[in-house]
Amino acid sequence: MNTRPTFDDFLAFRRTDPRLARLTHDVALPRSYGLEFGPGPSPLPLPEGLSVRYLGLMREADADGRLDYVWSGTEPLAALLGEDQPIDFAIAHLFAQRVPNLLGWFRGIYEVLRPGGVLNMTLPD
Repeated sequence: MNTRPTFDDFLAFRRTDPRLARLTHDVALPRSYGLEFGPGPSPLPLPEGLSVRYLGLMREADADGRLDYVWSGTEPLAALLGEDQPIDFAIAHLFAQRVPNLLGWFRGIYEVLRPGGVLNMTLPD
């Protein structure tokens, strides 16, 4: 597993990567607790100060054991996260198009975000 960058290294990298800047612009830095949906083989290079958990869909392979949660796509997110909520942020990079019930997913994220929490996501062109 890759090591996470220091906060200063993260800020320097974020200045050069527009995608990373868009996905993290509302995340309370340097300390927050959140969830990254569908990290795949390369999760976002979030800094050490952020506590982040990784969630993938059940049909996605987790050969390297990186996922903290495996979601069926239908069960409530609150039930899956259990004590690990509320969260400060959720990041979904090219994940929404794989969710079987998009409206239910949005409702689930709303339920686990703290008041003022943010969902940052990207969609395919």
